[in-house]
Amino acid sequence: MSAEAQWTTPPKLPERAKAELRGILNRHIAPEGIPLVIRMLEDAFINQQCADHSATQKDFQSQLKTMQTHLTRASSAIGEITPINKQLLDQSCWFANGRKKIFNSIWLTRLYGSVAQLLISWVLKGVEFHLENMSKPDKAQRTYTGSVALLADRFEELIPCREVSYQPTSVFSRLVEFWLRQYCNDHQTKARSYIQKAKELRKSRK
Repeated sequence: MSAEAQWTTPPKLPERAKAELRGILNRHIAPEGIPLVIRMLEDAFINQQCADHSATQKDFQSQLKTMQTHLTRASSAIGEITPINKQLLDQSCWFANGRKKIFNSIWLTRLYGSVAQLLISWVLKGVEFHLENMSKPDKAQRTYTGSVALLADRFEELIPCREVSYQPTSVFSRLVEFWLRQYCNDHQTKARSYIQKAKELRKSRK
């Protein structure tokens, strides 16, 4: 499975969660409509993945900066050892990595002094290049407004007899709470504020 596919693949609901979902939807939708509701929740999850990309970028930027620090230190450490020890290090890398020819390259050793240091410098250049050119992370906190608005649109199509309400006992509010827990792994956020914001967003689109 590709990294992109893993990034966008919704989690599979365990049987206990499916039973909870059936309890929420009891008497409001026919049993054959349950898979459509699950598909609705999955689509909102994929939408949320896109919304969360800025947070992912922020984490990635932090990780790259840590890598930059460690790689710089590693390169400097190799630079401080004697030429003979650099050759011994390259030889160890050659043995440890299945006798890869690059570690036994005479011309690379002559040009750069240490193949191990050269490889570290290449990775370091890649890290620095990405830090300079990556899209800047958004400082805004995680928001579910767009995804909850999507849920509201689809909810009205699937269960038109029930209102898109923020009341805690309403079907929609319970469904959003379920989605936050099961799909977003968020057990803290309450649905009410995002349902209200989603209502405003949907009004602005009309």
